[in-house]
Amino acid sequence: MKNITIIIKGKVQNVGYRYFALKKAIELGINGFVVNLPDGSVKIEAEGNDADIDKFIYWCRTGPSMDVISDVEVIDSDVKNYDSFAIAYL
Repeated sequence: MKNITIIIKGKVQNVGYRYFALKKAIELGINGFVVNLPDGSVKIEAEGNDADIDKFIYWCRTGPSMDVISDVEVIDSDVKNYDSFAIAYL
């Protein structure tokens, strides 16, 4: 089990990025959350097996077709044992 925090920068708010991240996470069996940040970026905390996390990171770097991603930062984190994936709100 692996947990990562992903910060996605670019035009990633108001284009459905969180919804598409939710769909992809569920498809891959990833648990955690996705949230819009006040600075216009999106934060994802994702937990799953190494192979699925790698696939999810790849998806985050490309995203849905409407997004313009300028940077993706991936940070290893401690496992928190999430039991689902959800859209969170600040």
